[in-house]
Amino acid sequence: MDIAKIRKKLKDSDTSDNKENKTEEQKDESTSEGEKTEIEQTGSSEKESQKTIKQVSLTDLKEELKTEGKKSAQEQKIDEDSSNEIIEILTFKLLNEDFAFRITQLKEILKYQRITAVPKVPDYVVGITSLRGKVIPVIDLRTKILSKKLPVNSKERIKILIINGPKGLIGAVVDNVSGVVRITKSEILPPPSHLDEEQIKFIEGVAVIDKRFISILNMMESITIRLN
Repeated sequence: MDIAKIRKKLKDSDTSDNKENKTEEQKDESTSEGEKTEIEQTGSSEKESQKTIKQVSLTDLKEELKTEGKKSAQEQKIDEDSSNEIIEILTFKLLNEDFAFRITQLKEILKYQRITAVPKVPDYVVGITSLRGKVIPVIDLRTKILSKKLPVNSKERIKILIINGPKGLIGAVVDNVSGVVRITKSEILPPPSHLDEEQIKFIEGVAVIDKRFISILNMMESITIRLN
């Protein structure tokens, strides 16, 4: 083969190689640009995702704060409603002192009637009486609360309060019934701190009505009969 043909062949080969190289370079550039675009898109997507997460987090936080605010307002309203609850109490006298029971704990009020004494009972148990064919025990609240044993005189304005006790009806002797008073729960004050445990267990709270201190009695503790 002559030199001219060889040179021509080499030239053609070089031209072909250059074309292939250019094609490969274009492919590499295209691939590089594609990867770059993909990286940029990924970065942009991550930024958008972070932005969305941040927005969602802020939204959740705002909603949570709103919910807590609503709960707090509702709790406050419940507390206010509870403190404004109307309570009816029956006021009565034990000697010269004013006391009361909640109306919901009372069944009825009787005029003094015959009470039969029973042996071997605490001194505050007056005896038993009949209520529409049923025999019920009767206690003297003056003795139970004030620790003062006094005779029950039917000529006085003595009344017998009929109470729904844990084991059935029970009667409680009081000197005189004053009337029914309506107060709010917030008006009931705690018992005086100077009372000892034996005294304070009988007192649920204190109400001031017409400048008079009225002790609201703990019903269950006041009527419980403890036999030795």
